[in-house]
Amino acid sequence: MENHFVDLNRRRALDSYHVINYLIEYIEESKDLGNPKVQGSIKSKREQLRTICRKLPVLMRDNGFIITFAFLKGKGTSSIEQKIFEQSMKWISFVFSIPKEADNAFTYIINEVSQKEYMMISREIIKYFVWLKRHAEMEISN
Repeated sequence: MENHFVDLNRRRALDSYHVINYLIEYIEESKDLGNPKVQGSIKSKREQLRTICRKLPVLMRDNGFIITFAFLKGKGTSSIEQKIFEQSMKWISFVFSIPKEADNAFTYIINEVSQKEYMMISREIIKYFVWLKRHAEMEISN
């Protein structure tokens, strides 16, 4: 039984590492990297990513799953928060075998899961957000 938990934690760590690198690449997709304004914008967005990742575990603990994910989803379609929402929903769908894309998985969790499953999902996503925070701290330096 212990091996299952160790394996899940390793997968959680690896997935969150890939997500942070994906988000950094998403931020750095600018065409004109020689432009100082673009460089400043990229640096500020990287710092914004790190700040968001620092806040996520506390947001989940203080506000719960629905409010936190409504906040992430409500930031717009091309925002960093939206990308975190999508990647987190993919992780939840993987761990809990919810066969939906991000928006439908969120709706499914709100409407269909039992209270026990909801609590399990909330605990899992807090653990996932802690790993996102760790990797953001590691990958994004001042």
